[in-house]
Amino acid sequence: MDIREALPTFLATQTAVTNLVGGKIFPVIRPQGVTGKSLVFRVVKGEDGAALDGDTHERVYTLELVAWAPRYSEAIEIGGVLKALFHGTGSYAMGELQIDESWKTGEYDGDRVTDTYADCGEYPITYVFEFHWIDA
Repeated sequence: MDIREALPTFLATQTAVTNLVGGKIFPVIRPQGVTGKSLVFRVVKGEDGAALDGDTHERVYTLELVAWAPRYSEAIEIGGVLKALFHGTGSYAMGELQIDESWKTGEYDGDRVTDTYADCGEYPITYVFEFHWIDA
């Protein structure tokens, strides 16, 4: 299973996430015309373990999760939920993936894809997380 499939499915099962964004979880960019709180995810780096004798099956993927909200404080609240789920955690299932460890490696105001421009005057904050697992 690809983390691009596993992550949104996992997030959709987390009550703390759905209480804030409902089902508004999107890959890569927020669709035009979407308003209110939402979450966008994208893979920004993916390393598949390699050695001279073949694939080690170790996976290290870095993802940006962008919290969008009408108020800055609401975007920060979404980020708090993401940190509780993914920063300094491990040994959890994300679909068919068994995540060994994950942590927050960065965050910044704005969304580099939209160049911080938000239609409807909404606020994006980007949270960067790294996920490690063995792909059996």
